[in-house]
Amino acid sequence: MSPGRLDLRLAPSAILTWAVSLGAAYLPPLWTGVVCAALAVAACLLFAARAGVPRSRRTFPATLAVAFLFGAAVAAHAAAEAGPRQDGPVADAAAARDSVVIHVLIVGDPRELGTDSRGSGRWAVPAEVIDIAADGMLIRSRTRILLTGGEGWDRVVTGQEVRTAGKLKPAKPGQVEAGVLAAATPPMRPDSRHKPEALGNIPQGPAQLKKQFRTAAEWLRGDAAGLLPGMVTGDTTSLDEGLEAAMKTTGTTHLTAVSGANYEAPYG
Repeated sequence: MSPGRLDLRLAPSAILTWAVSLGAAYLPPLWTGVVCAALAVAACLLFAARAGVPRSRRTFPATLAVAFLFGAAVAAHAAAEAGPRQDGPVADAAAARDSVVIHVLIVGDPRELGTDSRGSGRWAVPAEVIDIAADGMLIRSRTRILLTGGEGWDRVVTGQEVRTAGKLKPAKPGQVEAGVLAAATPPMRPDSRHKPEALGNIPQGPAQLKKQFRTAAEWLRGDAAGLLPGMVTGDTTSLDEGLEAAMKTTGTTHLTAVSGANYEAPYG
């Protein structure tokens, strides 16, 4: 490549994979599979046609073929993930808008939604279903859902198993969860051998370890005090706002995002 010449060979792959990812969030699994097959066939045709093109002109069809292969791979993964989420038993229960009793594993931190009509805080918590009692049946699944609730839901932590009751509703188009549960109770202990009770002083697990690591890093000066916990455990609560903005500008936020995902994965 000559000096000053802009190399755009990666642009088609980036644009197509992002486009397929966005479209797959709204398409049924069947149509996502059709997109996958069409892209794979198009890639094969381009590779075959490339053989009859002069060597100096082979870059463009090869670039498009690689982009189509990347898009097909993304579509295949999205179709495989969307099947259980959109057509599984949890999705069926959500479509029926059943009142359920649910046992879940918390897989993320609570996110504040605001306040309700009484001025109490509302929280959204990502969770993974363990089992659901709905319409006289027990459904066992490992599908992701989103819990929304008030009292007590701000104190749940990643790795906890809790039980609650409420109405299960379908997720909005584009959401990665199979449904949304509006919890009618605070989080309860999942032990069915005893009368359910609200969660009290239970071990904080990974959340407590995050807090301890953040405290241990406070002796560092400057940006390091907030950046080190982010890179090790994904805890960005102490990250300087200016540094966070700079990381977004330079595209390095994955340093803390990936670390947080790897840290929480053993508990999810």
